[in-house]
Amino acid sequence: MEDFKFDVGEIKKEHEHSIIDCTFTWEVPDFLDRTEKAIRSPSFSFLKADGQWADFNMVVFPKGKTKESKYITMWFRLNGNCEPDWFTFTIKIKNDEEFNPKNWFPSPTFFDTTKNENCFEDLEFKKNSTLVQNRETLLPNGAITFLVNIKNEIRERKPDPSEDLAQDLDYVFPELEFTDFTIICGEKRFPCHAFMLTARSEVFYGMLKSDFKEKINMELRIDTIQPDIVYEMLRFIYTAQVEDMSLEKTMDLLKAADQYQLLGLKDICGTRLVKKLTNDTVFSLLILGDTYQEENLKGKAIMHAVKNAKTLIKTPGWELTTREHPRLMIEVTSHLIQDKDSE
Repeated sequence: MEDFKFDVGEIKKEHEHSIIDCTFTWEVPDFLDRTEKAIRSPSFSFLKADGQWADFNMVVFPKGKTKESKYITMWFRLNGNCEPDWFTFTIKIKNDEEFNPKNWFPSPTFFDTTKNENCFEDLEFKKNSTLVQNRETLLPNGAITFLVNIKNEIRERKPDPSEDLAQDLDYVFPELEFTDFTIICGEKRFPCHAFMLTARSEVFYGMLKSDFKEKINMELRIDTIQPDIVYEMLRFIYTAQVEDMSLEKTMDLLKAADQYQLLGLKDICGTRLVKKLTNDTVFSLLILGDTYQEENLKGKAIMHAVKNAKTLIKTPGWELTTREHPRLMIEVTSHLIQDKDSE
């Protein structure tokens, strides 16, 4: 890693609010002429509001992370002891006065390290064409200067009785007692509580409120879902927690969540599947998001397909999806045209 010019800006301290406000600059020479794919910044160290030191670093991809990308792409990662803190950061290019949220980040981006958030990846920062067109202003002598502002605030956490409830339910879930209802899946039997099922799922509520056989027998047979998926569905019903699962299992869990109207579980699965978007998975996840009305997953899959269209259009997945899901691929094509028009 080269030793780039690195200056620490003004540090503002507001101890009455437990806030630290720091601004850093990172100058990268010959930015548009660099041959390496990624450039890593030095570590930026700062004294947090709690008196402990922390540091962060950035990685910038001058020509984007992929060949098809039209944007500078950035990563930002907090290091060190960062719990239980709350951070915001802002990045912009020196001398850039435009206010266009699509191209840069003037509004704060949040980190909540109490939720293990310490890294943002693949931030599409600014179009390469914009840098070329404004070379004299944004790249004086060929160098780009990033201005990075980071704020750290310590928020006092008040005891939350609901956390005790969640912990207690998580503790008892593996071996439930005093049960009054049973879900049968293959050779597996899952004893559980009718009141929990009805409180968490409109489907279970309707099933057990009416005189269906499930209410009469106080049991439900499920033949369309695998036992491990049923177990994870019940885990969510009791604890609002979900184990990490493979791509296929997460897709199956989303389908089960949709079937039993567990909207919170469906959102969790959709969010996790977004992180599994690749050129190999994009079409199956696009179809899944559309079929089960998981709009965030569908939207991110469309964005991925548009961003990587030059590669994907040559694959069997593009042809198969076009043939079997023409309406869906019309949406992808429409976004692709809009993207080209905006260049």
